[in-house]
Amino acid sequence: MQKFNEKALVLQDACLGIMTKVSFLRKNIETPGSRPHALSNDNWSRVRKTVEKAFPDRPDLSAVKGFETFQQGASQVCDELQDIYLTFVDLMDLLDASKDLLATALHGTVHFRTEQNRVVIAHTMNLFTSFVKLHLVMDAFSDRRVLTGLYAAAYHCVHGSSEPQVARVAHQIQDFEDPLKRLINEVEAMNVAELLFDVCLALKPAVDTYLHTEGLRQKNMLNPTEEAGGLALPVRQELNVSHPKLSLHAEMRDAHRYMIWTIYVGLVTPELMLREDRQFLNLFNTVARHYLLVPVFRGQTLNVHQATEELAKWFPPRGYKIQPPKELRNLKKMFKDESKAATVNCGHAHAEKRSYLRGEMANLVSLLMDTPGLVGPKFPMVLTALAMGKAELRWYFDHKSATTRRDRQKHLNLSDFDDPYISTLLGLQDQLVLLVREFRRYVSVYYIEYLQGAHRTRLARLLEAARPHLDSEGNAISSILSGLLPEIDRLDVAAPDEADLVGFRLDWARCVACFTSMQSAAHRPAPVIELLEAMDRITTHSRFVDDIEGLLVEYGELSELWWHHDHLALEFERALNDTVELPRSSYSNGLRAEGIAHFTVAYMRTAACAMENISAFCPEEQRQLGDSISRYVEDLMGAIARRVRDLVDPLYAQLLFWSDYLQPVQAAYRLQRIQEAKARGEEVSKEIPGWESHAYRVDYIKDLVVTERNLNRLLDVISKTPRLVVNDRIFAPKEFVRRELQRYVEEFIASVVLEQGGDGIAQPSVALRRVEALVAAL
Repeated sequence: MQKFNEKALVLQDACLGIMTKVSFLRKNIETPGSRPHALSNDNWSRVRKTVEKAFPDRPDLSAVKGFETFQQGASQVCDELQDIYLTFVDLMDLLDASKDLLATALHGTVHFRTEQNRVVIAHTMNLFTSFVKLHLVMDAFSDRRVLTGLYAAAYHCVHGSSEPQVARVAHQIQDFEDPLKRLINEVEAMNVAELLFDVCLALKPAVDTYLHTEGLRQKNMLNPTEEAGGLALPVRQELNVSHPKLSLHAEMRDAHRYMIWTIYVGLVTPELMLREDRQFLNLFNTVARHYLLVPVFRGQTLNVHQATEELAKWFPPRGYKIQPPKELRNLKKMFKDESKAATVNCGHAHAEKRSYLRGEMANLVSLLMDTPGLVGPKFPMVLTALAMGKAELRWYFDHKSATTRRDRQKHLNLSDFDDPYISTLLGLQDQLVLLVREFRRYVSVYYIEYLQGAHRTRLARLLEAARPHLDSEGNAISSILSGLLPEIDRLDVAAPDEADLVGFRLDWARCVACFTSMQSAAHRPAPVIELLEAMDRITTHSRFVDDIEGLLVEYGELSELWWHHDHLALEFERALNDTVELPRSSYSNGLRAEGIAHFTVAYMRTAACAMENISAFCPEEQRQLGDSISRYVEDLMGAIARRVRDLVDPLYAQLLFWSDYLQPVQAAYRLQRIQEAKARGEEVSKEIPGWESHAYRVDYIKDLVVTERNLNRLLDVISKTPRLVVNDRIFAPKEFVRRELQRYVEEFIASVVLEQGGDGIAQPSVALRRVEALVAAL
């Protein structure tokens, strides 16, 4: 178990890389221009049908129409499909390795407690969900059977014998026809259901707390101003009275992952739902009510309730080893009711969570901009806000295309899945990330002092108390324990950028895996337990010293949203054309009314950070993805520049109108209107210039105020937007918009100087007033 964490990290990276590769290949195959010749050659259609029909066996193709030309081009087919086939081989090997390591970890760990072996739980469950997702990603590759069959046939034509691994690969690919059923059988054979239940039970307190939004609000979890005198002190809140050793913010950062883990565990170990105590079933249903879809990989999602209803059609099978209690024998009806409850309630529940996050994140942004020194002590709070914001944004865009069964459609309230202020949350997320990057040095210095002060003092005492109980763990563990304090002492407050605690965390992860394994008795003594709990917090704080960028990528950046770029574009347009009206009652503070147009710049950064989706397992995707993102960012910048011009136009028109209204000739016109009204015996209007600015006349200038507000905010944000790097291109939004405005002014001056039609020069006084109105508008 000592090297479990290293192995798990390697396999997780490999899983991500293979899923990236499979998704890239699938996308290329589905794109007409890049589809392999073996799939698009019309002369080989009979060959493809025969191969697919006989799969996983290799059929005799000698009498099939088109086989002669296929045989002639077999060498080219092998070259063309070899990369795809070898990816399938790697995927099968990866599944076997992941399954073996998971069984070792689950059977080899004595207990799962987040306050003691959080790192083992995280690596185990991340690897478990990756194992499940590999099956689902492969299931979405609809051409996998015919591609494998064509490669096998071409290889046999070229070499006169079968490819050594093709039989194993073909039979495993055949099993992907029903991935969840295959997974249920595989996980059952591993005999880990009860161990997975223990993990989920350890996560339940955090899940229950996360789902209660009002409870989070009452705890002031994301509101540092409520701490009053403790504003400059480090964040330290317990999860609840029953779990005082669990950090509220640490648990809430990962609670959304806990829920995804719970759903995947339930789908592939349904025997846990048959337990008489109903603990897991209740937890699964509680979580599932908050989802219609769960993320798989990139834009691929899994319909939770469709999967459970399909499961209930055959599970438990006749003669199953576990006989469900009487009240659980009708799983089909229960899952149908849960599906209806989720359809009705999940959209509203997440809308409430987004509303809560918008308010708290806006307060955090304002506080940190005014008092950046607080970013250090309040960094756990900021990181938790980012993690929750990212989870809600991911949920929102995953569910933008949410569908349900036809008989549930009447319960689906589409307005719950449409948020006109989603851009506010996305913009606040972006602002918090930028603020942390700007003041990251404050965070590093603060936690170096924390580690070398309070943490070091406590750790020295705990190591001394625990060492007698750890002498039997071997020289390697003893060496690691001896090096913990010197590693902290080497940190330099004057050079926080040079800090490197990666080895410190990996060494402790080895100790955790060792202390909590079945082969060790170290987990029993109280001093060791106290050491495990203290080091859980210390290793978390160590990441605040040297891995702030990694934490921002993990919890803050929104690279996954790129796979919903069509929906992002629609939300961008809605935010850019912001027309939020100012209510009459709030005119006095109307200039501070919140709009959302200025948050559109965040969409460019969201697209730019999508380059983080590139994997070393699929370098060929870099150019393709980089070009797509570059075009997307360029289109967004062009749309913003056009919107600036569109906002300047009505502002100029209004200013020109009121400027003309103040000309001396208007006094003569007014006198004439008064005299004509008296002659007709009508009431004379006594309003004078300026009447429209009174509060009771707000309707006359409301549009002007809104336009001015939106333009000011948009230009202010653009002027502060840093340059964006996308692959091999650099985008400068500020310079781009400035160039477009310059072109606009040049075209405007040319148009006002010349008479309409271009036959002469306009009156100098008229041209001057128009130019002055434009300058005032700008």
